[in-house]
Amino acid sequence: MIVTFSSPAAIISQNNAQKVLHLQWKGLVSSSVFRQTLEHALQLITASQTQFCIYNTKDLWPMALQDYDWMTDEFLPRLLESPLQKVAVLESIHELEQLSLRHMVYASYMAFSFKLKYVDDLAAALTWFSKKNFKGSVFTTPEGSFSPAL
Repeated sequence: MIVTFSSPAAIISQNNAQKVLHLQWKGLVSSSVFRQTLEHALQLITASQTQFCIYNTKDLWPMALQDYDWMTDEFLPRLLESPLQKVAVLESIHELEQLSLRHMVYASYMAFSFKLKYVDDLAAALTWFSKKNFKGSVFTTPEGSFSPAL
């Protein structure tokens, strides 16, 4: 994957050939940076017709409640119109962040237009993406390339 955006709060990497975007959060993130980063990610997803997203919150600290409201009310309706087919979530190590994200996902009044799955690591996300869509394809991780066994 190629890094297309980097800040102290987040890294966005893309593999346009495989139509994968990886958004990795780092530490405590301000509301303005959180929203700007998500807006930038959505622009990249739309422009490159990305089908798969890894939403990595492992190192994300709990966010303000108004950011979850913004995400649910303002951001998700636009994300649902994107070409995404699958979103893999790597959960935060912080329990409050886990609860907030799960509440937002499961309490949402809207049905997702893409499949959502919680995974343990990047390799699990890429393996899930490969099922039915990229059978026989080779995916690249930071550790190297692999061809998922289906």
